[in-house]
Amino acid sequence: MKRKLKQIGAVVVIIAILGLYIWAIVAAVMARPEANAMFMAAISCTIAIPAMIYVYIWVAGLLKGKRQNSEEKQKN
Repeated sequence: MKRKLKQIGAVVVIIAILGLYIWAIVAAVMARPEANAMFMAAISCTIAIPAMIYVYIWVAGLLKGKRQNSEEKQKN
């Protein structure tokens, strides 16, 4: 179940990043003044979104490990 949830999350993130790129390309084709800013936002999100998710998963794992250790100590 946990693995399937991660896979769904990965697909959602990929779709969001692709949506940003499509949005930037459409803005560039329409020669809108904010096309450059949209492209830079897409590039930034390509780096920032996976990094934030990695940190979130890492911290969640640390917190889960602390909870398991404290539960084991209480049992002893």
